Amino acid sequence: MGTQQQTCEINQLLKTFDALIQLSQASFDYQLVLTDIWIKAFSELTRELASYEAKGETIEDWRQFLEVWSNIFDREFYI
Repeated sequence: MGTQQQTCEINQLLKTFDALIQLSQASFDYQLVLTDIWIKAFSELTRELASYEAKGETIEDWRQFLEVWSNIFDREFYI
């Protein structure tokens, strides 16, 4: 195997490692964004549930709870 071929293979290997590092960083950044969304959505959910309580209303079942949660999450996720 010639030196030029070895150099080419090493360069390709370095490019591959660089791509993996970039992918890992992008994945980490995405997880940070999602974590922020989840935190905001959960905070909004607790405010919404407190609002129900302040009005003397209750969540009747899981279906209603999931509907409230889903609406809040959708709103936060699409902002």
